[in-house]
Amino acid sequence: MSFLIVLIAVGLEFGVGGFAALRSGKWSSDWVSFVEHQRSAFRWLKGWVIVVILLGVPTLAAALLFAILEGISGLLAQLAGLATLLLMLGPEDLGAELEQFQRSQRDREAYTNASFLAAATGTDIGEPTGDAALDQSRAHLAALALAADRAWYQPLFWFFVLGPVAVIFYRLISNLRQTEQAESDHAAMQKIDFLRDWLEYLPSRISGFCFGIAGSLVPVIEVLRSYLFSGHSAGTVVAQSALAAIEQGRLAEVIGGDVDVYRMNLMMAMLKRAVIVWLVLPALLALVFS
Repeated sequence: MSFLIVLIAVGLEFGVGGFAALRSGKWSSDWVSFVEHQRSAFRWLKGWVIVVILLGVPTLAAALLFAILEGISGLLAQLAGLATLLLMLGPEDLGAELEQFQRSQRDREAYTNASFLAAATGTDIGEPTGDAALDQSRAHLAALALAADRAWYQPLFWFFVLGPVAVIFYRLISNLRQTEQAESDHAAMQKIDFLRDWLEYLPSRISGFCFGIAGSLVPVIEVLRSYLFSGHSAGTVVAQSALAAIEQGRLAEVIGGDVDVYRMNLMMAMLKRAVIVWLVLPALLALVFS
């Protein structure tokens, strides 16, 4: 049933759209604000204790809610799971963001909404080529791939494996990493980063393989071979795998026009194809082991 819900959610997300307007990270920032307010009264709220509270209380509340819904009606629980997955994707509309970014590039204007560009901050995208324009383009491409990984692939993976509570847990960790109040507690952020790295370890390798199937497999396999059992972050694996899957070098002589826009469209098309590949993989596994 989880696979059917994932399939419906992907169809609605890419076929219908408009769900980004319903999504918000305010629920997680409000929760952090509440816990931060309690810290003045309870000095023991620090370290792993505050991390467990920040992550555990909403997760347990979600698990209890879904247990109640399951007791009332299995269909109601499944519909609630579908709604949860749609709300936990994103939260931004990457398609709309990409259009705005490309429009700003054509008009030579500053891009003010940098939510997807910020995804690549501090990520190792590989050695620079020496071509400043190409290196900047590669940074933008890596940022788009990382944003897609955290918007689509990671939530879909955790929903498929452990259901709606798991996808809420992942989105909460992802949101907390971007919350200003949580940033003030460096020790807690280190622990949340540690948890997110573990959560993203396996899905990032699977995403990289899907990029290879949807793009160029041989260079992606070389990347995955280097990072399969390494301690490198999921962001590094996703960024370098995505770049390897569509690496085209200099395209100006081939296509003419705006090469950066072409590369970004190429990356977005590959990322969407990779979602289809990702959906096919569990279906094949189900057939093999059935």
